[in-house]
Amino acid sequence: MLYLKKGIASQSSTADNGSANYAIDENDDSINRIASQSSTAFNGPANYAIDGNYDSIYPHESCSHTDKEQDAWWKLDLGERYSICQVVITNRQDCCSERIDGAVVSVGDSSDISQNDQCGDQIDWNANTYGEKITFDCQLSGRYVAVQLKGHNNYLHLCEVEVFGMKGIPCSM
Repeated sequence: MLYLKKGIASQSSTADNGSANYAIDENDDSINRIASQSSTAFNGPANYAIDGNYDSIYPHESCSHTDKEQDAWWKLDLGERYSICQVVITNRQDCCSERIDGAVVSVGDSSDISQNDQCGDQIDWNANTYGEKITFDCQLSGRYVAVQLKGHNNYLHLCEVEVFGMKGIPCSM
């Protein structure tokens, strides 16, 4: 079972766009994962969404944050193909929780996230009540897992993104 929050990731480098390279030990296998996002604002790099810190209070330096932009996105490169069963997002709680409105999760083999399949439903803030944790059931396979504010112009902040899946074995829900 792939569970990216099994341990704390160790950062090996950071680029200007907030992307970071990670090596996470999973069952004695070193798996490289790279988190990136469309932009970085307010000192919220992409790697904060996979650092193992579930704190949903932004000033505690635990959430990623993009600029306010059309179709803002965050992406995780798993390094190889996995069957993705579920993605759980920890949403910001100190303010601005509604900014997650319009978010979709996608999974696939293309680094161009618009080419990948949507996992679960798009978040509709006005139609539903969302708590701190938002769960997307997938049953999709791919190397890339992304969150995008599809069709929205806003900031995207993610306090934690958990990806559950398996290598070579389809998900059973």
